[in-house]
This record gives sequence, structure tokens and C-alpha cells, in this order.
Amino acid sequence: VGENPIHNEKLKAAIAEIEAKTGWSKVKEQIRNLVNVCSQNYEREMLGQEQLPVLLNRLFLGNPGTGKTTCSKLYGKVLKHLGFLSNGEVVEKTAGDLGGSVVGESKQKTAALIENCRGKVLLIDE
Repeated sequence: VGENPIHNEKLKAAIAEIEAKTGWSKVKEQIRNLVNVCSQNYEREMLGQEQLPVLLNRLFLGNPGTGKTTCSKLYGKVLKHLGFLSNGEVVEKTAGDLGGSVVGESKQKTAALIENCRGKVLLIDE
């Protein structure tokens, strides 16, 4: 089981980086919610209760230069320190990296990319 995630010093440091950002109120709220659910799940597991669902997929939307890539990298750190990712690295790709030139190639490229990103954060940028 390990320790309660709220006691993880690396997680606290990643959250502090996010909290230090100007704005990002919704991001900060979602990170707090995620950590709270993980802490609740730790306690529930210790009591032998069923855990609450945790949804990890996120969309970072905004104009260029608003910090979407920075946010995704910090999110990767948070997920790693919560134990959801083995690596936490952010792999940056564009929609063009997913397309193919022949029928069926897009499916193969996308499947290979997803497989190569296991344990990491996949960022598909404009």
C-alpha cells in the first residue's frame, strides 16, 4: 500500500510549483481534488473499503503561451508522485504525428505511440 500520498515530499514540491503559478485556479482546484481523492482512497484501502474512481485524463486548453505544456509537465510530476505513472515524463506530439499516408497507418501509429507512452504523459499539441 505504501504511505498516504499527502505525506510524500516530492508530491508536496510538485504541488507547490503549481500553487506558485499565477492564475491556474481551475488547475489548482483539480490537483487538490485529485490528491484528496487519492488520500481518501488510501484510507479506504486501509479499512478494506472499495476505492473511489480516479479519472486521470485531462485537457489543457488555452491560447499559445498560457502554460499548457508547463502545466502538463507539472501534472506528470503529480501523477508520478501519486504512484499512477512509473515515469512521469511528458512526450510531446502533434496531430500530424498520428496521421498516416495510407489506410490503416494512422491506427498503427497511434497504437504504437500509446504503447510507447505507457507510464508517461502524452501531450498532443496543436
